[in-house]
Amino acid sequence: MECVEFFTTGDMYGTAVFGLAGGDTVCSFLDHASQAGAMPLVMDGDKQVLVDQKPYVDALQYLCDLYNAGYVPEETLSVASTEAQEMFNNGKLAMQLNWSHQYPAAYQLNQGNVGVAPMIGGEKGVAATTGPWYQCVMKYSKNIDIAKQYVRFMYDHNENYMTEGSLKIAGRTSVYETYSKEAGNEHLRAVLDTLSKEYSQNRPATSNWIEIEEVLQNTVQAALSGKDTPEGALTDAKSKIEIIVNGR
Repeated sequence: MECVEFFTTGDMYGTAVFGLAGGDTVCSFLDHASQAGAMPLVMDGDKQVLVDQKPYVDALQYLCDLYNAGYVPEETLSVASTEAQEMFNNGKLAMQLNWSHQYPAAYQLNQGNVGVAPMIGGEKGVAATTGPWYQCVMKYSKNIDIAKQYVRFMYDHNENYMTEGSLKIAGRTSVYETYSKEAGNEHLRAVLDTLSKEYSQNRPATSNWIEIEEVLQNTVQAALSGKDTPEGALTDAKSKIEIIVNGR
């Protein structure tokens, strides 16, 4: 909080909070919940919904505090990763908490005059929710052999994502370690450092995630807009998610 206060000036905000309805907002909220000690995220293996517990309340209160103090843009309810990136590149934000692939573009546009660090930490230290993409072979596919060949090819040529793509993200630790040494790829080391922390974790593996995500994005918006308190909004979210996952 002290850092964003320091960098907030008349024409620049210290950072941004994601408030736009969508996955970015939910993941960012869960970043902060993880930092505050939430584990596992949203619900446990017995489908017990956890979102009304203290780490979630503390995380949402933190986002509201940033917004209410004026350290983040007034248009926060319309801001997600793309909007935050644009604000940062235009000098409206001093710092951004964003997906790692936003860094190379910022590095180029700002002629290298940017830096990157691991995700911020809370009571339980540095933590973030992961955003993995997968190469999968379907169990009942009629073409399993060629699918396996494809996955093998993607694994063996994984560094092509660093040499031929613009996002500069890959799927192998060895690729991250190698290319993080190059100027403009400093985000790769920050990713590895962040993911190595105890409370960095994925969202729950559930077929209901899209519905749950919609509940949580509305929860964040309700708290940021002042329509409900963080505690009240999360209590309501718990009830709605329980109906989604358990039918009650």
